[in-house]
Amino acid sequence: MPSNKDWITAYESDPNCKLLLAMLRIPSLIIQEHVNKLHHIYRQPIRSSLITSEDGILYIHERLYQHESPAIKLRIVPAKLRNVIFAAFHGNPIGGHFNAARNFSRLRLRFFWPEMYKYCKRMCDACPGCRLGNLTTSRRRELIYSFPMDAPMLVLHIDGYQAGRIEGFDESQRMPHDRIHHL
Repeated sequence: MPSNKDWITAYESDPNCKLLLAMLRIPSLIIQEHVNKLHHIYRQPIRSSLITSEDGILYIHERLYQHESPAIKLRIVPAKLRNVIFAAFHGNPIGGHFNAARNFSRLRLRFFWPEMYKYCKRMCDACPGCRLGNLTTSRRRELIYSFPMDAPMLVLHIDGYQAGRIEGFDESQRMPHDRIHHL
């Protein structure tokens, strides 16, 4: 995950986030002229003081329907970091290459950005791992060559490891290879 410094740098390169930060620093900038420059999804929350900044990180507070309890605080993701955040939730072993709806619901518990579902749908449609795992995808739409089997994701891959042979990441050996067989 990106560091706070990476988030702050990414906010400065995103026009919406940069304007939101300026409006939060100088509340007199929250006028119709400047608000109209924002993406429409941010307009009402900035008017209602539902967007805050903590240590340079932007949050949107989303009220729960039919509850008077505090709102859910979601981190606003700038355009530069959306791929990183999506990949962290989609492609890791726990993410499991879920479909767009499941990825969206998992991301939406912590993060917020405009047109988030469209983004999840587009990224899942472009993911080669998802295409190979989805058996309903026609072969002519695959991004890579098809395998000679019907279910390529059911193949098990095993990496062999011989304890004690390799000592470090640079493949330095603890003892000569021929002595291992004599032990």
